[in-house]
Amino acid sequence: MNTITKKISLQERDKAVNWHPYTQMKTADDAIPIVKGKGIYLYDNEGKKYLDVVSSWWVTLHGHLISSILILVFNAKVHKVIF
Repeated sequence: MNTITKKISLQERDKAVNWHPYTQMKTADDAIPIVKGKGIYLYDNEGKKYLDVVSSWWVTLHGHLISSILILVFNAKVHKVIF
């Protein structure tokens, strides 16, 4: 049996599987395809850098991808992180 996989853009996938609270999904602009975060910045799929001013509580305090936090979580052998 052959499986055909359709390659879709990050924006198309976002519209298909995510709900954005307080957004009129039928008329909203495409979401910016954020692919990573580091420190206080987010990066899109073209490498453009954005200051993250709407992140969650812990990211606001500590930033994205902080190595000391990653090491502590890894060493704690955390199986599920919910936030």
